[in-house]
Amino acid sequence: MNINQNCKEIDKAYVDSAYRMRFFNPSPREVCREIGLNWLAALRLRESGWLSYDPEVKIQLEEPEETELRFIGSLVAWGLDESQLSMILKDLRKPYRYRIEIIYFDWLEKGWRPLPSSDKIDDIQRLIDDLKEDGEIDELRSLYDSIRDALDELKAMEEEEDENR
Repeated sequence: MNINQNCKEIDKAYVDSAYRMRFFNPSPREVCREIGLNWLAALRLRESGWLSYDPEVKIQLEEPEETELRFIGSLVAWGLDESQLSMILKDLRKPYRYRIEIIYFDWLEKGWRPLPSSDKIDDIQRLIDDLKEDGEIDELRSLYDSIRDALDELKAMEEEEDENR
């Protein structure tokens, strides 16, 4: 996946102010309990500038605020310190309102990546788009031939089943 496409995928994980209304908004303490973040560590996140709001003042969190706390708080709960946060968050925009359940940090590539899609059609389309963008004509032709051969095989199997009925 190229860098520009990867950035677009990561941006899809961002929760902005255009969020959906919810019946029940959790408190900051509830979110901290769920993700295993010490309450004092959550307060320190605000003091250090990692959170855009003060969790001590908020009674209930709206979706963007909850997403931000879950994202940053989960990283801290798993043991990252401020220098590590600085390193892995340098390419993301503040406030850090990213859905941690759909992106991950690739330690080898040193960057954020979207989790692989479970939709095979989307995966194939991304592969085609990447090959096209990279000018990989031979690989695209090979993929085309493989798809055509698979379709021919399936068509022959269907015709054989029709004859046997």
